[in-house]
Amino acid sequence: MCHDGKTRDICICSQHDQWKCMDGKQCIEQKQVCDGEKHCEDESDEAAAFCFSWSCSVGNWKCSNGERCIDERTVCDFGYDCLDKSDEDDEFCLSWDCAAGFWKCAGGIQCVPETVVCDGSDVDCYDDSDEDEEMCFQHSCAGGFWKCADNLQCVRETEVCDGSYRTGCNDDSGEDSDLCTSWNCTTDFFKCDGKCMKISNACDGFEGCSDQADKKHCICKKNEWMCAERAQCIHQRAVCDHDIDCEDFSDEDPDFCSEWNCTEGYWKCKNNLMCIRLVNVCSGTESSTADCSDKSDEDEQFCQQWECMEGFWKCADGVRCLRIHQVCDGYMDCSDESDENALMCIQWTCLDFYWKCADGLQCVYTDGYCDGETGACLDDSDKGTMTLRKVLIVVFMLNTHMSVLLVSVCF
Repeated sequence: MCHDGKTRDICICSQHDQWKCMDGKQCIEQKQVCDGEKHCEDESDEAAAFCFSWSCSVGNWKCSNGERCIDERTVCDFGYDCLDKSDEDDEFCLSWDCAAGFWKCAGGIQCVPETVVCDGSDVDCYDDSDEDEEMCFQHSCAGGFWKCADNLQCVRETEVCDGSYRTGCNDDSGEDSDLCTSWNCTTDFFKCDGKCMKISNACDGFEGCSDQADKKHCICKKNEWMCAERAQCIHQRAVCDHDIDCEDFSDEDPDFCSEWNCTEGYWKCKNNLMCIRLVNVCSGTESSTADCSDKSDEDEQFCQQWECMEGFWKCADGVRCLRIHQVCDGYMDCSDESDENALMCIQWTCLDFYWKCADGLQCVYTDGYCDGETGACLDDSDKGTMTLRKVLIVVFMLNTHMSVLLVSVCF
């Protein structure tokens, strides 16, 4: 496969750091050539004869036997990467200059990352020289690190004045109050009551900064709302929904909610304190399924004037809105039973992906239709296992009208 993901007879490797496999049908990164792993489908990138003459890419080093290129940062790291172990040869390592960002242990044959030198934790050099007190006292910390008051330990600047004593200086000097008062927090941090807090945690909702610094750095996303007293963001739909989301309870404060305008798709209860979904208005009976605490969303007089949402159907008594798929489904949902009225259901057109049972009165979902198991049709017309067929049925209604009905039957 070529570098652009397409398969061609011949690939053109456009990037300067790419290499074309011998069959010409694939491009790989140059650093993958002769690295000990086969990346080309024709395995040409690891062919021994080729690798002997290959010059390793920048940042890589060639093993003495000429068969493999390894990352120069792994040379003399006390871990074998070359098959011939030449990368850890003592005589060679004594003269090896460690890669950038690495430090040579006192024994002269091991390189470790500068960031672990004098870090006050486990030793990394085989000879323990990276934590030698005399050396650490004179050692200059790597970039982005700070030296503790004991002058023996280097810690990341992000661990200074972060309010945590579990990390940082062993002598706790990185949390000294005088130091932290004047300390300038690093990028992506801000000062909160003398400590440095991650900007990404500014909206965590926990007890905030006394100077409100967390609220200044807390930026809520679109369609979110910031709680009144805490730097915390919640979705606008969760405001005044009769369910506390803010740690300071401000999203359900009565005085605030009385002035709150519900978001799109929501309706405000008559008590002016709560927002509910529009689809839940007049969706049940006042006694059992009211969503508003004052039950105003199921008030019979109000619901008779309410226009059902798209995709809903109103019972004949004008009190309840049903989802369309509940109409003529064989189960009474309207208190007046109008959703299962036989004369209406005979003429009712089922929704897409629904079938009409043989009695012409019930619509059922097609999943499992004619699978031979207990069916959804109350007349058992969907229990068969053979082909589903359309059947014409002539229905006489009230002896005066005739209707031709197309229903589905399993045979």
